[in-house]
Amino acid sequence: MVEICLDNIPGISVIERDRTTYKRYLKRALDLLCAVTLPVVLTPLFVVVHISVLVALGQSLDDPRHTRLGRVLRKLSIDELPQLWNVIRGDMSLVGPRPEFRAIAEQHGILDHPRHEVRPGMTGPWQVSTNRPGYVHENVHLDAQYVQDLTYTTDIKIILRTFLVVIRASGQ
Repeated sequence: MVEICLDNIPGISVIERDRTTYKRYLKRALDLLCAVTLPVVLTPLFVVVHISVLVALGQSLDDPRHTRLGRVLRKLSIDELPQLWNVIRGDMSLVGPRPEFRAIAEQHGILDHPRHEVRPGMTGPWQVSTNRPGYVHENVHLDAQYVQDLTYTTDIKIILRTFLVVIRASGQ
């Protein structure tokens, strides 16, 4: 594979070089740093959730997949945290377009969409948008814009906005 040094190519701006450097090297480093650090920091939360789930399962006579506790965990997006393992493995990124089921992507003609040029993310532009209650396939323009404007600053803004969504308990 031939690597091209963008520093010497006329017409390539500093912003484009930075975006390429971030996409190619730093984004994965940020993913790993967060995916390894968050579980350590959130260990007390994991212990409380684990005990709560055990207690809730012991009390549930209905379908154990739909408990009051489960609805709270979903509302606070705590059910998303196990995906950190996928970030560590490199299958996902902390920030990126939300993965969509293949059948839905085929049905809506978005299999070849630019959103697939980057790793799918635990959070992304759609998750922090004002149209969050809508469907992913109705908001692919947000993903296309994200892929086009992918920078460190964009990812940090989305991460900070994700914390606001979680704190406000507006997850789904």
